Amino acid sequence: MITGDIDLMCLPDSSSSITMSNDTNIQRIIEGFIRSCPNILERSSWNARPYKHREHVTTLPVTHIVVHQLGGVNSIMNHQSCIKKIKQVQDYQMDIQQWDDVGYNFFLCDDNNDQQQIYTGRGWKYTGAHCKGYNARSLGKNEFLF
Repeated sequence: MITGDIDLMCLPDSSSSITMSNDTNIQRIIEGFIRSCPNILERSSWNARPYKHREHVTTLPVTHIVVHQLGGVNSIMNHQSCIKKIKQVQDYQMDIQQWDDVGYNFFLCDDNNDQQQIYTGRGWKYTGAHCKGYNARSLGKNEFLF
């Protein structure tokens, strides 16, 4: 359970952010979350392309979690389809948008049987490209609901 004040604010592009204003609890909460996290699959599990460049997150612990829900995704029926979508996102962001890597720190895939799998994008330590003005002090997560 998270203690302290939590403010929910809407950010551009239908992103959501949770800001924890009680800094003394943040590190403890993050450490507890990491210990209780389900298995987080590495980039190799979805055959990620090599990144061009990385920068470390400048604010630790991060102050925001930015959640994107990918719009326009048809029903995805299994994790292989989710991996295919993750690769398509990375290809688009690197080839068309000319980014250094996929923009999100993590991807979360849900299926109709209430099973979830978390895939590493940029990971815990690296700055994402998911929410202008918040990238260096937040983690970005993209959700595929199927």
